[in-house]
Amino acid sequence: MISAQQKNQKQPMMAQRRRSHLCLLLMILLVFSEGRRCVAQTNPFKPTTESPFRKKADSPFTPVPSDSNDSSADQQDGAPQSNRPSRSAKKFRHGKYVPVKSPEGGWSYTPGQLTPLEYEPERVDVAEIDFPERIKQFCVNRPGTLGAITAQRPQGNTQIKVMDFLEGEVVASIVTPKELLVLDVDDSGQRLVLVSDKYGFGEKREIGTFLVNDSVLVEESMFIPFPDLRVPDLDVVSADFVGDHHLLIVSFSGRVSLWDLEKLREECGFDLNSRGSKIQVVSGPDPDVVAFADKEQFGLFDIRRQEFLGVSPIPEGMTSPQIAVSPSGTRLVLAESEKAIVIDAINGQIQEEIPLPAGPLTRVEFANDDFLLVSSQSLISISDRMLLWTYIGAENSVSVHGTTFFMMGGSSAKGTVIPKTLPDPQAVDALETAHSQPDLFVVRPGDSVQIDVSKVPSQFRPQVQAALEQALHDRELSVADKSDVVMTASITGPEQKVVEYSQFGRGGGASGYVVSEFVSTLEILWKGQVAWRKERTNAPGSITPKKGQSIQDILREKTSQPNLRLFAQAGFPRYVRKPEGKSAESKESLGQSNIEGLF
Repeated sequence: MISAQQKNQKQPMMAQRRRSHLCLLLMILLVFSEGRRCVAQTNPFKPTTESPFRKKADSPFTPVPSDSNDSSADQQDGAPQSNRPSRSAKKFRHGKYVPVKSPEGGWSYTPGQLTPLEYEPERVDVAEIDFPERIKQFCVNRPGTLGAITAQRPQGNTQIKVMDFLEGEVVASIVTPKELLVLDVDDSGQRLVLVSDKYGFGEKREIGTFLVNDSVLVEESMFIPFPDLRVPDLDVVSADFVGDHHLLIVSFSGRVSLWDLEKLREECGFDLNSRGSKIQVVSGPDPDVVAFADKEQFGLFDIRRQEFLGVSPIPEGMTSPQIAVSPSGTRLVLAESEKAIVIDAINGQIQEEIPLPAGPLTRVEFANDDFLLVSSQSLISISDRMLLWTYIGAENSVSVHGTTFFMMGGSSAKGTVIPKTLPDPQAVDALETAHSQPDLFVVRPGDSVQIDVSKVPSQFRPQVQAALEQALHDRELSVADKSDVVMTASITGPEQKVVEYSQFGRGGGASGYVVSEFVSTLEILWKGQVAWRKERTNAPGSITPKKGQSIQDILREKTSQPNLRLFAQAGFPRYVRKPEGKSAESKESLGQSNIEGLF
């Protein structure tokens, strides 16, 4: 029992407690609201007061119409009307699904009449690229009129520079605390596609299109192209403007989706195999046709007709090649590690196999239809199958319509973009001189070569001999009974070995399998010295078991014979350099140029 006096003494204490509880509640609400405010500000696409990205009042994009039978898609009265699909939409309607297969009549593609650049692009000196880290992304639109540079710091802060190559100047410069990446610039030069570049699975799920307007980027649309995929499969890895008003988007899992930007909805899609390897989908000079390559196949897809023009298996020995399209659209190239394979885009047949210089392969592109530019520095003559020239100073490059846009690196020229037609006159002179020099090459068209297949098992000798004779004939070389230059083929094995193969997905991991390994070797010797050499085993680089097949059964079948394709697809250069001392094949170019000095 509490007396009245005790109650009076307790009342101030209870009031004080209530005030403390109220203060604590207010603090919790304040922290919660601050937390929500912070989360909102870290959304890379949510506008902030200091954001350079402005919302366009009247978007040209129309929302996806609601399904009258889907009540979840209805909006409440008075709710703001969105100009894009809801990010939390419960129902996503796919466009037409297109199976990845070659047409019934086989590979067939007829390139349109494509012309080179109709103007002389100007150099652009990009000022105030003040971030110490390297520039992360560089892209140029299909006509070569506009480009964009994205630079980032590790913990955020994105700097975007939009360049006009007609005028030779920067037309928009934006710095934002958001982590963004410019993926492409459309043909008209008025629109960019951006993706969140925040680290973490699922952080790159949303992309947006923005207009370049008064030195700022005006938001035009934002959407999640793969809402039905799981993390991390729904992350966007690339997006290209194609057709008249379409965007081709590729997910981490290999789904390729064609979006109509006027209706802001998916029109069609197909799936590529990206397990354990990267895939590439690239646009070429024809805005209606894209090329693709994954770990199993490569081909062409027609955007307007929404069908495949050709699909073929990737060449043996490749696991995840890069792919590029020539300026005329008549050639493709698949490149990986130490070799590039040139493909006839009209029929899908292999034209050339070219050795690549040592070092990491960062990118491959056609400088023009007859020359490849590898890793923004090594120029390779396709017809000669040789490393011609080395260009120094570029951090990145993009080649369109026979013009290469070099983005310069280094502290003094960071961000400077220099357009150049390759090969430059100095490289052309060096090539013409090299063709006429008697002491630079040990093999050149018109020479005689001896073939030695004595180290090939007798049952395979006729097949190997015929393959090498054909390879020499294709390079305008003749077969001699005796010569200082000897092409030597050998096959050793079989030898029981354990090879590891990785399985991807749930329960994946590497396991060892026993194979009967044969080693096939092809060498070009000059007076006993190795001038060129290639070696392959018969173990496949990757395998895809079908239902009911075991990996061991597939390996037993595939490794029962030696690798004879090495001899059928010899891939040696038309011009083979003389070996220097005791070293093997020379991979040095005929010369080099500093790109700054070419302008």
